[in-house]
Amino acid sequence: MRIPLVAATTIALVLLAGSTHAQTRTPPRRGPRTQEFMRISVNGGMQATTVTFEDTQTFDQYFETGSFTLTSTVPKLPFFDAGVAVRVYRRLHAGMSVSFIDSTDTGSVTGDVPHPLLFNQKRTVTGDVVNIHRRETAEHFQASWTAPAAAGLEFSAFGGPSIFNTEQTYVTALTLGLDKEVYPYDTFAFAGATTATFNEIIIGYNVGVDMTWRFSKHVGLGLLFRYAHGEKTFTPTGGAPFKVEAGGLHAGGGLRVIL
Repeated sequence: MRIPLVAATTIALVLLAGSTHAQTRTPPRRGPRTQEFMRISVNGGMQATTVTFEDTQTFDQYFETGSFTLTSTVPKLPFFDAGVAVRVYRRLHAGMSVSFIDSTDTGSVTGDVPHPLLFNQKRTVTGDVVNIHRRETAEHFQASWTAPAAAGLEFSAFGGPSIFNTEQTYVTALTLGLDKEVYPYDTFAFAGATTATFNEIIIGYNVGVDMTWRFSKHVGLGLLFRYAHGEKTFTPTGGAPFKVEAGGLHAGGGLRVIL
């Protein structure tokens, strides 16, 4: 009778040890929480501000000095933008976006043209110059901080330097000469102008906010408000310096992809 008693005692001890081990066993660790590492944005919208360009030059004619000024306004334009940002630390991101605008419009020229026979009797001339072209391809480098909000909304504030690859048409000379004059030369009719293209890099800055609404884990829609600005003084060969400004206020929205 001792063998069954020993067997029963052994089984009881094994079951008790198993029960104790089950109660003291350390629960399995959860894996690290998956965090986003990249945000991609594609936007379209309007440049909500206008930019005025002025180019004033002088010239010698009939032993006197005349002058003219081209005035051109870059209107409110549609813009296109795409960017990427990589998470650096917690909610801090670093990235860049590229925006593009393009416009061809008409500029206005006002000038003072010397009289071929009388000194100090300059004649005022006005006219339009067609095909005044402005193109900006801008690279916006940004550091951003993203703060979560309710109902799937996220807000990001950003800022950094911008590089504007800028093209701008300007006027180098008026079309002048006695063959363009009509006696008694009291007035001068606008006969045209010679143009050239400013094609330079302008360094500036950008600041703004972005609001994203996620309708799934990795995809959402966003609104973008960004102000960017830069300017540069340019001196054409044989001419007077003028200032070119780039940038403006961009307001738009588009697709967001969070990886």
